[in-house]
Amino acid sequence: MNVNLPSPISQTDSLYADVIVPRHMAGPFTYKVPSRLASSIKVGHLVVVPFGKSILHGAVIELARTFSGPVEHSRVREVQGFVGGSASAEIPSRLLHLAREISHNYCAPLGQCLRLVMPPTHAWPPDSGLLKLTESGRDALNGNGTLPPDERILLKRLLRKRGGIRQLTLTGKTGSSVMATIEGLLSKGWIERSRVLPAGEDREDGRIDRWTIGGDGGQETRAESFQWEQRISTLLLERRAARMAVQASSQDRIDALGRAVSIVLGQQRTVMVLVGEANRAERLAAMLSAVIKAKVNYFHSGLREEQRCGIWDEVNRQKVPIVVGTRSALFLPMTQLGLIWIEEDEDAAFKEPQEPRYHAREVAWMRANSDQALLVQASLHLSLESEALSQGDVYTHPSSVARLSSIEVVDLRAHPRNKALSPRMIAAIEETIHRQEGVVLFLNRKGYAGALVCGECGQVPRCASCSVALTYYRLAGRLSCSYCGVRIPIPETCAACGGSRLQPIGEGTERVEDEIKGRFPGARVVRADGETMRKPAHAKATWSRISRREWDVLIGTQLILRDSRLSGAGLVGIVQADSSLNRPDFRAAERTYHQLLDAIELVGRDGGGVGRVIIQSYLPHHHAIQSIARSDGALFKLEELSHRQALMYPPVVHLIALQVSGLHGATVVKAAREWASRLQEFPQPHEREEGLVPRVASKTAHSFMVLGPVPSPIATLRGRSRWQILIKTSDRDYGVQVVRLATAKLEEAYPARMAKFDVDVDPVETW
Repeated sequence: MNVNLPSPISQTDSLYADVIVPRHMAGPFTYKVPSRLASSIKVGHLVVVPFGKSILHGAVIELARTFSGPVEHSRVREVQGFVGGSASAEIPSRLLHLAREISHNYCAPLGQCLRLVMPPTHAWPPDSGLLKLTESGRDALNGNGTLPPDERILLKRLLRKRGGIRQLTLTGKTGSSVMATIEGLLSKGWIERSRVLPAGEDREDGRIDRWTIGGDGGQETRAESFQWEQRISTLLLERRAARMAVQASSQDRIDALGRAVSIVLGQQRTVMVLVGEANRAERLAAMLSAVIKAKVNYFHSGLREEQRCGIWDEVNRQKVPIVVGTRSALFLPMTQLGLIWIEEDEDAAFKEPQEPRYHAREVAWMRANSDQALLVQASLHLSLESEALSQGDVYTHPSSVARLSSIEVVDLRAHPRNKALSPRMIAAIEETIHRQEGVVLFLNRKGYAGALVCGECGQVPRCASCSVALTYYRLAGRLSCSYCGVRIPIPETCAACGGSRLQPIGEGTERVEDEIKGRFPGARVVRADGETMRKPAHAKATWSRISRREWDVLIGTQLILRDSRLSGAGLVGIVQADSSLNRPDFRAAERTYHQLLDAIELVGRDGGGVGRVIIQSYLPHHHAIQSIARSDGALFKLEELSHRQALMYPPVVHLIALQVSGLHGATVVKAAREWASRLQEFPQPHEREEGLVPRVASKTAHSFMVLGPVPSPIATLRGRSRWQILIKTSDRDYGVQVVRLATAKLEEAYPARMAKFDVDVDPVETW
């Protein structure tokens, strides 16, 4: 058992279960197993347990015949029953092991990691469960025994409804008001629950035959077979855990993926394809289905709960050999995985923003190791970290380096600052519209301007809760916080000095739209950003116009860059490349470089031939921009890696970001300083004594560095003060162990209501 008592109480005739509940807790809680469950309960089962005044679902991680705990034996509470009233509700052992791995590698409580692997049925989807009265339930209702009032009321309702009642009808939208009663009756066998399929849905129709696909079954569809495709085939046939990276155009990647799927299915194995966003998962599933001539399932958090349950259930019954999904698909109970394919793994969406802050790329590698599968990281532009993790097994297809486009760089230092578009850009737009070819203008900043600034004192209006500059929206006549969403009217005077000269600074998509409409009044202009596509109906209408080419000029943020519905453009204009270069992020140059490559991909995407790209910048000689202008990816990698090496950033080292937050600033500062002090007390990896932390190989003599504490870039967010610490270490395992030990001490000293301690191993975004 995972609990200790100096003088344990032994109960040899009883059975006890250690249960992990999905909360911020590292260890399990011990419950007594009632005799009616003792013969069927096992590790991995999902059970209903009392937890304080609540009823929770948890997972059994250990069983024992003896009890030893810090409480009296008489106070040990019982497991109430199995989730759903059936012993079939369980977490497969391989997923339970995966949760432990994530907990270990990301310094996260096992309870939080349990959330990832629990099947959707652990909180039985309200609108897919139909409750009916059983014969034993009818007997209990008609018998002479005394029933609790809540059980009698529910049984009587079910007696009147012979066809059953949907669980949603009983629980309401929020779910848990009568869940304890329902779970209790299910465990007694007095009611039963069955699945309800959505209207028009038949799981027996249209299902993929597990091991067959239609079409040519993997015959070459093109004369040319690339070296990297041959490498994929070789590794798949070897049936071992392997990792490789591929840099190629989207169409080349889809074709290669289709052939790889044919090989894997021929081996009686399964395929998992991961993408960053839900809408891309659905589109990629459709594209892959067209290539392999078979149905491809998709899975993401945006599906209705009943759909997620249905897919999870079919995967668990080994009826689904191919799934395309977001990072949540990683935790489907797929068996015999042969291939895990990650599309554009540089996408920040692959990093979970909440605890446990895992990266899908690394969890995919955990699963590949477990199933002896091949992990392929594929993109138009691989990240430096992906290439490093692939340990040299990297393949680049020539067509992905740069398209045959005319790339021009405009030095904005030679042009007035009061206009967003340079004369060369305006002339190119006019020519392109005249040729009836599309113009795409990219600027990764929504709104009319980045902010308002007082012309007298220089102060910028900021959010009172988050301390960030408020974005200026001229048409809506308001300022808005991009973090908490608060909106306020445009002030008439400066709050700091009372001055009246408030002026916009920095270009936004709304300002570019205003300028284009003023210069080209007859042009059809569409703006696509987070503001115009905030509502689903507006987003659908906008994408409909884009896909039908009902536009002459399309102005957008990164929303438009990787969407296959955007056809080829005659001109792509980067309004201000510096907007992403100047971010306080060591990956700023790499992300700018990737955005520019994506922009080039828009030129002639529909096969329309040579297009034109104009990049406006105040830093025209920056290596990210020059690498694009010269079509020289090697130049970017050489320059960027030299900077990372000099400053000790990934992939040269690993980062661990720590943050303390709370309502009282003084407490937060004190806790942050104490956290940093405890971390600095640990020796360097090469200096530590045996037994202090588990020994792991050290890469350098100075591989553990603590920076800070300092106020976070957003020092106040939603009313909470925030301070942060950054750790640089070339020995990841050692760094995680040190952070785990130090954090445990701090959480003992500071209750959650005083300070919250967050850990992000290998962070993708800064706090």
